[in-house]
Amino acid sequence: MALADTTASSDFDSSAARALFEVTNFEYFTQVYMHRVWPYYPFIHIATFDYERASLPLLLAVFLTGALHAPPTSSAVSARRFLNLAEEFIFSHPTMKGLLLNHDSPFEPATEVIEILQAGLAILYTQISINDEATRCRIRVKRYPFLSTVVRLVGILQAKHPIPVPSYDANDWNTFIMWESCIR
Repeated sequence: MALADTTASSDFDSSAARALFEVTNFEYFTQVYMHRVWPYYPFIHIATFDYERASLPLLLAVFLTGALHAPPTSSAVSARRFLNLAEEFIFSHPTMKGLLLNHDSPFEPATEVIEILQAGLAILYTQISINDEATRCRIRVKRYPFLSTVVRLVGILQAKHPIPVPSYDANDWNTFIMWESCIR
């Protein structure tokens, strides 16, 4: 993966990655995210969050954010090394890039669109809290404006339920949640 200005390929430590990205860490850090981060940034619908079906960018953002809010273990501390790589992965993801190109049609919520925007937001909240001047500057100058532009272009800020809320029934639950995720 050729990276832009966030990291160099020589910085990648494959042994640290193997130690960090284990199933037990994944389950634990995801739970940490749900309990410690989500109450402050509730833009992911926890009741329907299914990590077996969620996109890789969203899983990566939730995992690393949870790791940074976990008690300091060797795995939690090593997660910080992968934040720049995760940021670059999310913002160079084909779905994210495609949102800039395909914004002429009216907004229709799609899981992959919502999840890439959620991943971008989660990684930005995490990265801006890191005490590194270059990272904070990149987030303020490059990433926030990019994400803001994408959100405006796709029309998510004008999202409204297509039918009155009381008209939804049990069969429409996923549609209702998708629209609510966009509206909120």
